[in-house]
Amino acid sequence: MYSKAIDEYKEAINMDSRNKYSVLLGIADCHKLNGDYQLALNNYNLVATNQPNLLKDIYLKRVMCLLELKHPDKALSEIDLVVQ
Repeated sequence: MYSKAIDEYKEAINMDSRNKYSVLLGIADCHKLNGDYQLALNNYNLVATNQPNLLKDIYLKRVMCLLELKHPDKALSEIDLVVQ
């Protein structure tokens, strides 16, 4: 459903990499909306590693993906990081 948007985001990265991590966040959101939770999680991890200022937003999205992937223990660990 969001595959065209993902392609557009990838093209945007190729044209201008200055906003790469914001674009990757958009790609992750598209994967999440498509139900591709592992791909979304991978992209959220990449953004979190490189954009610490977005951590709180990303952690909440990661929690949702982890719950969908049936990893409640990991999701609880993420929640602990968010509330600290």
